[in-house]
Amino acid sequence: MGKSTSSAVQNEKQRRNVRDVELSRPRKFFTSRDFGIVILLTVVAFAIRVQRLMIPSKVVFEELRYINYALDYASNRFVLDVYPPLGKLLLSFGLTFFNSDPNLTRVGSTGQEFPSIETARSLRLIVAGFGSLLIPLMYGNVYLSSNSKSAAFMASVFAIFDNGLITMSRYVMIETPTLFFMGLTSFCWMYYENQQKHPFSTKWHFSLLSTGISLGLVISTKLSGVFTLLWLLALVVFHLWNLLGDLSVPITRIIRYGFNYVFYLIGIPMVTYLAIFTVHSELAVKSSTYDSFLTPEYKYALKNNKFEEQYADVAYGSLVTIRNAIPEHGYLHSNELVYPEGTKQQIISLTDRPNQNALWIIEHDNPNENKRENVELLEDGSIVRLRHIMTGRALHSHDHRPLVSNHDWQLEVSGYGGFGFEGDGNDLYRVQILDRPSRYASSNGTVEALNTYFRLIHVFTNCELMTSHRRLPDWGQDHREVTCCRNCIERSTTWVIESNFHDAMPSDARKITYRKPGFFEKFIEANKLMWLKDRKMGDGHEFESHALTWPFLLGPLRFLSDQGLQVYFFGNPVVWYSVLSLTLFFALVMLFFIARWNMGYKDGGPNVYHYSYNIGKFSLAWLIHWAPYILETDRVFLYHYLPALYFGIAALGVGWSFVGVVVLERRPIYSFITTAFIVLMVGVYYLYSPFTFMTPLTRSSCQPLELKGSWNFRCNSYMESLSQYNSDKVSPVYYERAAPHPFVYNDPAGNADTDVPLKENLGVYYPVWDAQVEMGYKVAAEEKAAMEAKENAEKAASAESASVSSEETSHNESSQ
Repeated sequence: MGKSTSSAVQNEKQRRNVRDVELSRPRKFFTSRDFGIVILLTVVAFAIRVQRLMIPSKVVFEELRYINYALDYASNRFVLDVYPPLGKLLLSFGLTFFNSDPNLTRVGSTGQEFPSIETARSLRLIVAGFGSLLIPLMYGNVYLSSNSKSAAFMASVFAIFDNGLITMSRYVMIETPTLFFMGLTSFCWMYYENQQKHPFSTKWHFSLLSTGISLGLVISTKLSGVFTLLWLLALVVFHLWNLLGDLSVPITRIIRYGFNYVFYLIGIPMVTYLAIFTVHSELAVKSSTYDSFLTPEYKYALKNNKFEEQYADVAYGSLVTIRNAIPEHGYLHSNELVYPEGTKQQIISLTDRPNQNALWIIEHDNPNENKRENVELLEDGSIVRLRHIMTGRALHSHDHRPLVSNHDWQLEVSGYGGFGFEGDGNDLYRVQILDRPSRYASSNGTVEALNTYFRLIHVFTNCELMTSHRRLPDWGQDHREVTCCRNCIERSTTWVIESNFHDAMPSDARKITYRKPGFFEKFIEANKLMWLKDRKMGDGHEFESHALTWPFLLGPLRFLSDQGLQVYFFGNPVVWYSVLSLTLFFALVMLFFIARWNMGYKDGGPNVYHYSYNIGKFSLAWLIHWAPYILETDRVFLYHYLPALYFGIAALGVGWSFVGVVVLERRPIYSFITTAFIVLMVGVYYLYSPFTFMTPLTRSSCQPLELKGSWNFRCNSYMESLSQYNSDKVSPVYYERAAPHPFVYNDPAGNADTDVPLKENLGVYYPVWDAQVEMGYKVAAEEKAAMEAKENAEKAASAESASVSSEETSHNESSQ
């Protein structure tokens, strides 16, 4: 009895060990032949990806953004994007390595010829290199999971000849570098699983450390790397669950596993992420076009941006610039432009950068009290009139709807009056200091520049001056709209004085300036902007598609059409449909086995469990890297499916190994089917290669590839015969536009003649202001005198006419 019990316990322990240890079996080391095969596959992949690399020699799709990012980093200019910086940094480092020209020219629009072909070639070669390195990673991932060289070879060939992977490896975008780091993370994890027979050994720790660093590099390239993190955490939970089910494993050992997982898979990626941002912070030190989105502290910490000390106290008579609390919304601004309809009064808007048209003077509500020699500080509840210093018009609101945000809860804000005209009650605003503590100082009930946050509440209508999220049309020079609203969001109605000067302030008056933020403040701000702005990249795109269509290869993206030729992002149908079929079939098989297990059946052995786990983990990676996009409805394209496809190909390779080992038992037919499968896939790649490499294709040969219109290849754009491509016939050029850049404004007013930079010494504006006011009063007085003279003349004429009429009446009466 004792022996049988002992034997049962031992068998149970062995079964538990299978679940823990045999998640991935010990693998043989690569031989020199294996390395030779991997090198050959990588060379083939690189050769395929670089053929006709500079055709077209024009900026394609989102190359516009990433080429400029690389050039900005190479010139130490500040870069801001919705993705972390590593991908752009790698492009910049490669560009610096391959190109020694310090005067590289930025590209201005999609479809333009590259200013420097060498620069473009260097950047495209870097991306092609990352795309080629996906192949050895695929080989290693499948081999370490299946111990099958034939399966690893087949999966690698599928990755080599997929048209979608090839296309994305030929253009300067960060999808391919991101995918490379995902593959590297997966490879490191596969290596870790091979060390589970020797837990907590040096190799075990090294493999987890490598996984953590690679994971950090993924997330530092693109935020979709979080999906890879979720995948690994799911595998960790599965492993710990197995350990919890084994009563022979001490709880201290499980805790030790958990601590190491948290340290290596969460702590190390965070450190890596911080390290990448440290490099970014050290390189991106000069001001650039993205400054407008930064907080002033960060903005003025960059080189070439200066901000002199300002008077701390704000008083009546001060010359000020007023900034919205949302940094990207900019500065209260006006110029000579007027609304084209409605009141047709002067436009009030926000400009991205301070200039002379963003300068205002603070006046009393009573014009008789506007004496600058008396310094009276602004307090909570002060009534003010803000007058635009360049045009003399006051900030005004009234009971009219704004033209752009045409809502009944918003009122138009305009510039009204002029020099010599005092204005009316609709020019008056009440200052409401917000109970929002400053990080650097306290206002003590008065308005301080830089520190005090306040609202401007219209006295008569009780609405609040607000910055809109909308921009004015061309008639408003694309500036941001300003309205007056009721029940608004606080940040939109919150303002702060930035520049501040008063000519009657004593010489020893307190002055302040912005403090320079530390690294972690910059880090937090950059990441907040990334996460928030990722949702504001435009209003859609012609070729965006829903994620549910991606596995079926629907919704392809046409990058360009030029001279009857096209670059079309389109995958290899054999590869894509094989991945989809494998994942769906595997899911059904797993449901079948789970149902049988619940009924008490014990199907299969270690082989079945081993392959189920390894196919399942890659299928899970396929699902996790694809399913979240189902919830996304804007700015998602077919190429966002590539990470899921890559893991799907790995699952396909392991699944094919299962077919060979368990189902066909390595019989000759397995090799035959494998060869036929590869030949079919390569043949289909060749059929669709004209869309990948922009090679000539006739209209008649294009139409059968559409499969009765399932894909819109625009076959009518091709020539009738190949000989016509050598003719002088010119066909239209069509370049697919990239999504709008979330951190770049189209602001033509920024270069307008009237929007000249603000002078550092605001005191120089006072003499001009006083002269304009004096002239305005003089003109107003002359007009008033002329008007009075005209009225007196009219009265005299009217009186004389009445007198004559009276005399005539008397004369008539007497004559009767």
